[in-house]
Amino acid sequence: MAQALSGCRPRPFRLCGNILLRDAPGQAGVPVSGEGKRKRALRRHARKALNQSLGECYKWKPDRLYSLSSLWSASIVETAAEKQRDSVLTQHQPQPRDAAAGEKHWHWILLGLGVAVTLAIYLAHMGTTFVDWDLVAYRDILHSTDYLKTTVSLFADLKGKVVSGYYAPLSSVSLMLDKFFIGSNSPVPWFTLFLNILFHCLNGILVFQLMRAVGAESDVAVLAALIFLLHPVQVSSVLWFAQRKGLMATAFYLGAYLAFIRFTRRGSAATYAAALSLFVFAVLAKPTVVVFPVALCVTALLVAPRVGPSLLEFTRHEPASAPGERPAQGVVGGGSRDRTPSTLGFLKANLMPVAPFFLVAILSGLLAMGSEHLSMEAEGIPELSLTERPVIAGATVWFYLAKVLFPSGLSPIYPRWQVDISEALWWLPSIALVGAMVLVWLYRAKIGSLSIWCLLNFLIPLAPVCGLLKFAYLRLSFVADHFLYLPMVGMCGLLAISAGRARSQARGGARTAVIAGILAYLIVCAIQTSLYARAWNNSISLWTYNLQRNPGNWTAANYLGHAFMGAGKGQDAIGAFRNTLTWKQQYIDERLEKALLLERAGNREAAAKEQAEAARVKTTLAVALHNLGNAYLLSDLPAQAAEQYTRAVKLEPTFGKALTNLGVANIAMGKYPDAIAMLTRAVELDPNNFEAHYNLGFALRVSGDRALSDKHFQKARQLRPHVPPPQFPAPGTESGE
Repeated sequence: MAQALSGCRPRPFRLCGNILLRDAPGQAGVPVSGEGKRKRALRRHARKALNQSLGECYKWKPDRLYSLSSLWSASIVETAAEKQRDSVLTQHQPQPRDAAAGEKHWHWILLGLGVAVTLAIYLAHMGTTFVDWDLVAYRDILHSTDYLKTTVSLFADLKGKVVSGYYAPLSSVSLMLDKFFIGSNSPVPWFTLFLNILFHCLNGILVFQLMRAVGAESDVAVLAALIFLLHPVQVSSVLWFAQRKGLMATAFYLGAYLAFIRFTRRGSAATYAAALSLFVFAVLAKPTVVVFPVALCVTALLVAPRVGPSLLEFTRHEPASAPGERPAQGVVGGGSRDRTPSTLGFLKANLMPVAPFFLVAILSGLLAMGSEHLSMEAEGIPELSLTERPVIAGATVWFYLAKVLFPSGLSPIYPRWQVDISEALWWLPSIALVGAMVLVWLYRAKIGSLSIWCLLNFLIPLAPVCGLLKFAYLRLSFVADHFLYLPMVGMCGLLAISAGRARSQARGGARTAVIAGILAYLIVCAIQTSLYARAWNNSISLWTYNLQRNPGNWTAANYLGHAFMGAGKGQDAIGAFRNTLTWKQQYIDERLEKALLLERAGNREAAAKEQAEAARVKTTLAVALHNLGNAYLLSDLPAQAAEQYTRAVKLEPTFGKALTNLGVANIAMGKYPDAIAMLTRAVELDPNNFEAHYNLGFALRVSGDRALSDKHFQKARQLRPHVPPPQFPAPGTESGE
């Protein structure tokens, strides 16, 4: 039979599931009879070969056909280097040029439609002001017009003094230059947000390209990009101006990814240099992308090896071969046939190019840790024990997975979990995560390299922000939507692959139901994104929304109070700041009460930790009292303002701002001696305190000490030349005071 078939003209064949089958006359490639074991062996072998590295091409040889049944035959697979999986379908399933071009055209049309919908949603709810979240930290660079000097200072700022937090100069320079591009000397919020939206759309297109590069079908890649573009968890990254760093870093990250995959196929030095350069730009935009080399290792081993088949081929037993078949052979670059390399040689050949990326990641990580450490010391970040960190990490992974699958209840700031490792319930997420990874490993052959690659590209970018490492945001919450922006690349790919498999395996009405489910999920995402984006229109709407989703969050209440003050709503600000104080005091009392119970139970270590947490929050009460005093002062209630400032100074005697404003409140009440005393203390604490010098000069002038008054006015003029001193009546005229 084999000899007879070997001389026959090869018939066309098509893709059936994961296997290429030769069409028998009238059978459309579906076997109707045959020996079950031999059939399954051949199918396993074909699936194994088709899931090998993307640099391999599978050619069917008509002189190597083996009988599987009397009605159909199949051919063994021969590998050749530097061809993509799509070339298999193009070569062995030829179709009219117009049809192939039309299919490809439709994928780009769908992607363009997704980009258009994304633009429509975000542009409709794009605010004309910056939301007051980290606005103080970025205020100087947003208003800077000395572009060269500020750029140099940002790149030289290794301690996070220009912009507090980790070392990310490139994204800060980008925010500063936004106004330059449209010829303005002051920040233009709508333009900054518009550029954020464009970055998001670009990242969606890059997600499509990346999924295609690692072997996903076009429809799967389009679906992954659409989920990435339309999912509501992306809103905070797009409409929060400070997350320009996440958007820029993701763009460079994905660009570096594509360049590296291209390098693995062609071995071009130019593409390798481009990948490394883009990665450097990515870590300068946001250092949390330092995990990129780990993702490259996963990619080199699973979906785009330079040498040999994928890693799964080294960990999987060879399937039984049909009679006369030879096992698929590995490919060594350049297309020459060779035996499969040893495991050590395989790892060395595929991982060595990643070494320079690890070097860049280590340097960036050290810079980020140095600047972030200073920020954490200033803000008093709570300590996490080594046993608490994996517990938190496991919980965050499942939390994010739930938010991706069920995009509801999103919030700018989520409640901060009170983790108690003595309770078994807190260990369940981590145990479940380990169990899930074990199942993935056991069923790796069935799951497939691409799905595992997507899963790992969801988990790897989460590693720096899942609670395993200490960073400043942990004082607010262990989870945040903007931490999920880059991991969404892998999760969107996994969802798209799962949906594609469900669609291909379904038949008839079930297939229609799967397609309807995919469309419904995209529509729900678009609607949720539109509703959530509306809350980001301005600071008042954002923090009001946050308090509705997360009642009792004093951070949101504090930001809301500042937003009311900016809008001139003093009474509303008083209410917001009172809530901040009340909720902080309640939290402190709860921690102290819990510490007392733990101490009585003999658990002194846990009691000391609760007391330390209460003390940490107590140090922030002075700022809350100062903010409440400001709200009273804005509402023309200087006596109540002075009371809050006095309480703040008692808690923190060196609080210069509280001393300055206490002096201002005393001036408003006509108590000039008290004002002079407070303002003098403020000047002694900070000789460059403009407000203290200015108001002290005013109080001294009213009190009759003109010489000393002029001295302080002169100092104030040196600090802020654009602010003129107050005008007083000339000597001998009626003062009107």
